[in-house]
Amino acid sequence: MYNIKKILDTAGVPLSPRNYWKLTIAFWGSFAAISYVQGTLAVLVTGRTRLYAETVQWFIHWGLWILITPVILMAAYNFPVVNRSSWKLVGAIAVHLCILTVIFMALTFVEFAIMRELYMWEAGQETTVEQVVLKSLNTYIFRVAIYMLIVLGYNIAQYIHRNQQLKDQNSAYELKTAQLQGELTLAQLQALKMQLKPHFLFNTLNSLVGLMMMRENKKAINMVNSLSAMLRTLVDTKDVVQVPLCQEVEFAKEYLYIQQIRFEDRLNIEWDLDDETKSALVPQYILQPLIENSIIHGIEKLSRPALIRISTECRADGLRIEVLDNGVGFNPKTRSGRQGVGISIVRQRLDRLYGQQASLSYELPERGGTRAVLSMPMSTHSQNPATYHAV
Repeated sequence: MYNIKKILDTAGVPLSPRNYWKLTIAFWGSFAAISYVQGTLAVLVTGRTRLYAETVQWFIHWGLWILITPVILMAAYNFPVVNRSSWKLVGAIAVHLCILTVIFMALTFVEFAIMRELYMWEAGQETTVEQVVLKSLNTYIFRVAIYMLIVLGYNIAQYIHRNQQLKDQNSAYELKTAQLQGELTLAQLQALKMQLKPHFLFNTLNSLVGLMMMRENKKAINMVNSLSAMLRTLVDTKDVVQVPLCQEVEFAKEYLYIQQIRFEDRLNIEWDLDDETKSALVPQYILQPLIENSIIHGIEKLSRPALIRISTECRADGLRIEVLDNGVGFNPKTRSGRQGVGISIVRQRLDRLYGQQASLSYELPERGGTRAVLSMPMSTHSQNPATYHAV
């Protein structure tokens, strides 16, 4: 029994065995109809009477080809003629011609064995082997064309199916690779963020210890409250990569409140936030290290009033964040501007998340001080959406 389903599945032909047989009958039936019409026209032209045996032979002849079609498909599966080198193609065609010849001869003699007695009974004439062979040879070339059409059609379907399978496998592999790359990048970002937390906490706790040593208890308590709020944000958003800018600003305000406790009335803060940027997604804890850098390397040793101005702007090329201070500036020979653990981590996080699309640079304004300029793509959608946490 032919395993029609396996043959069809191998070629990726989306047909059930029942539909396959329907299609096969329709395929051979079209040629059978043409043959019957030709035979009928020949009878009308010659004026002879058509024998019932001829009609029976017509049914048997085409019925045998319908039944033998799975064998042709198996031959097409084992000896494909598509996407082969020249010599392999010649060899495959030669094998198919041999298979067709065997099939043709076998069907011819089966047909002869069935019809011999029927012709003798109806017409009183004996049909010889020579007559059957000569009559069949007249249709041999026609059978070759039909056979090769079936083989070529099956192999083309098989080739298309295999190519589609390879494309699907490649797509799945690329998707898996992208997912793994995304997971790796996320892990790297989380590792960098975890490096930033102890750095920030160390500096804040150091300031707290200084207040306690000077017996500034009220200021120390206020600092502890603000630090507590910041720590709650750190805990609640431990798995978050990006947050809305408005949330990042709130976190920075708590940090600046701690610094204002330290500097008393010497530290002035100015905010100039573009409304369009408030919902923009930014890497979490990206703003606080820039402000901290301005304080430590810019204004901490100033005797005059200090100023930090934070501004945001939505531009055609993305989001721009500036942190300006009126501190001591930096050495212009240093290409990357101010350095430090926090700034180094910020640059690494930008590179992991945005690549060449983001940058952090430092400028020396004409009036003195330092301006940190952070540029990145403007986006309000992320694969890791953050939930706003009030601080």
